[in-house]
Amino acid sequence: EAGGKGGGGRGEEKNFARFLRGGAVASMKRLKKWKGRDGSPMVVVACLSARRAVSILKQLAPLNVRCAKLFPKHMDAEGQAKMLRENSYGIAVGTPNRLL
Repeated sequence: EAGGKGGGGRGEEKNFARFLRGGAVASMKRLKKWKGRDGSPMVVVACLSARRAVSILKQLAPLNVRCAKLFPKHMDAEGQAKMLRENSYGIAVGTPNRLL
């Protein structure tokens, strides 16, 4: 798992944001202003569960980057596809079935 030691333990909190700031993304400024084509985010994060996706989104909040929530508990797949087409997101966080 990027930015941590794996396992999802409490010691991993905020490590994902630190991982992105530490050079995983070429430019945080560019990430914040990202205008992808056809709803394409700059960074895609795949999580095995919606609960983990929510945890990652909380860790990313201090970065002040627009994040798309792509998991079943948020909205249906068609609504998410429309949301991506109509808006720009620097980061998309979701579960594998929604990312396909």
